[in-house]
Amino acid sequence: LAETRHVFLAGNRLPERWRGWPAHTFTIFETGFGTGLNFLATWQAWRELPEPRPQLHYIAVEQFPLRRPDLDRSLATWDELTPLADALRASYPPAVSGCHRLLLDNGALRLDLWWTDIDSALADLASRDTPQVDAWYLDGFAPARNDSMWQAGTWRQAARLSRPGATFSTFTAVGQVRRDLAAAGFTVRKRAGHGRKRECLHGELPSGKHERPAPIQTPWDLPATRIEAPGTALVVGAGLAGCATAAALARRGVAVTILDAGPVAGAASGNRQGVLYTRLSKRHSALADFALASYLHAAAWYRELFAGGQLVTDIDGSLCGTFAQQDNAAEMDYLREALADAGELAQVLDPAQASQHLGVTPAQAGYWYPASGWLHPPS
Repeated sequence: LAETRHVFLAGNRLPERWRGWPAHTFTIFETGFGTGLNFLATWQAWRELPEPRPQLHYIAVEQFPLRRPDLDRSLATWDELTPLADALRASYPPAVSGCHRLLLDNGALRLDLWWTDIDSALADLASRDTPQVDAWYLDGFAPARNDSMWQAGTWRQAARLSRPGATFSTFTAVGQVRRDLAAAGFTVRKRAGHGRKRECLHGELPSGKHERPAPIQTPWDLPATRIEAPGTALVVGAGLAGCATAAALARRGVAVTILDAGPVAGAASGNRQGVLYTRLSKRHSALADFALASYLHAAAWYRELFAGGQLVTDIDGSLCGTFAQQDNAAEMDYLREALADAGELAQVLDPAQASQHLGVTPAQAGYWYPASGWLHPPS
């Protein structure tokens, strides 16, 4: 923990830079999430800073995420971080490839966990040609042990994603890393290391020094020309979609007005009970992967709302799990094996196994979604 504070927080001049930060959000990118120690130490330092402070957007890439039992054992080491560690564990996503967004601290902290390799994540983000990173934590284990995390191309993509004046810090002082960072446009300096580590590196991307290449592609959801974020927005409709959109805009500092002819959740979203649910597929596709990512995001978000007291269990809903009967035995056989390492997402259960969760014996086998449950949509 002392090393984290010395190398990454002090190396990026945090939390000093948060005081009087001119933008609405401060974004940190960590190469390698590991146990989450760097994230928790950063969250703690940010929380201790009095208001006003910027919202925090923390992005981390991890190709080999810890399973939950290993995460629990690792985080039990630091008593002073226990409340934050408990919040992280409650929303920690299963080992499903892709980006998992967690909303913490009532949405003032956005944690994006990319369970994939660094090249895929950086290429995806850099393709949007939208600089957003203010500080880099380069923590992908030792270069000699994890060569793929320390390639020269990684730092070129990092420079594309950096806002002017973005800083970086890392525990290593390896010469090749120093030269590659400099070649990507970063100013690189040595500073004292922690403990037995004699030196480490830190620096920044000077304003205007990095020449931005043309974007590799234009994602479908971005306009052809970049526009500034709006200061105000008008949302028509106060159902689930309208209110969720308004909340997302408000978290980004946009003043929102919602228009509806009736009350909140007065039409299609006014059902007394709904089930949080997704459909599994044995094939990857844009639609299947999007549906899965949406389900995991929703489940984590609702858990956070229940934990924070905004929703009351058994009144506004209950994330008690959901069982969906199926009659496609061949698909279930395939997914039983595929889900072996992702039991927090779903499990294939026969009727006898399902009865242990349900209290009744279903007629068919099916999928148990432990993070799912029911909700009162107007709540």
